[in-house]
Amino acid sequence: PHACVPLGPPPHAHRAVCLSGRTFRDMAGTAARDAADDAPGDAAAWLRCFFELVDADAPAQARRTALAKALGALPGLPEATVWPGGDPAGGGVRAEVERAASYLAGQARRNPSLDETARHAGLSPFHLHRLFAARFGLAPHAFVMRQRLRLALAALEAGHSVAQAAVLAGFADQSHFTRQFRRAVGVTPGRFVRTQPKAAGRSDGA
Repeated sequence: PHACVPLGPPPHAHRAVCLSGRTFRDMAGTAARDAADDAPGDAAAWLRCFFELVDADAPAQARRTALAKALGALPGLPEATVWPGGDPAGGGVRAEVERAASYLAGQARRNPSLDETARHAGLSPFHLHRLFAARFGLAPHAFVMRQRLRLALAALEAGHSVAQAAVLAGFADQSHFTRQFRRAVGVTPGRFVRTQPKAAGRSDGA
């Protein structure tokens, strides 16, 4: 989760790379093995190179190499590719944590407590919190908030008003929703709605 703070006048944009867990581990392993290469230790520079190759429709291998170099320039990468405590039989994934994530995603609208989620997963709250953060890079509460914001974003894009989106995503009031949305997206829900193409029957809430 992140927010982009504009440094100049619009338009603003950012780009992201989304990798599956398996792809990330494969590429990170390659990066770790190539760490002794003469590549500059600047992840941003290699990401810039990667996106330039994407824009130029360069061969997949060239793009993959640039992205692996970017990963290799990140500090602490070897630790990030190893599941805490080891779990080779599960491919680095604890079934209890995956079960907790699935439960939170399905119940995000009502914001289940850590204790409830831990009981569902069969772990203690402390153990779940630690393993969950290591697996997803987010505490369970932050994970739920991200899911709720996704629900709200989908509602806004479908033409619902801001007030309706807040209710559909399970927020107690519109002001709380607006604060969380702005923190995550960088603009208020109302401003986001105004940037979207008008749809028939859309009601633009404040």
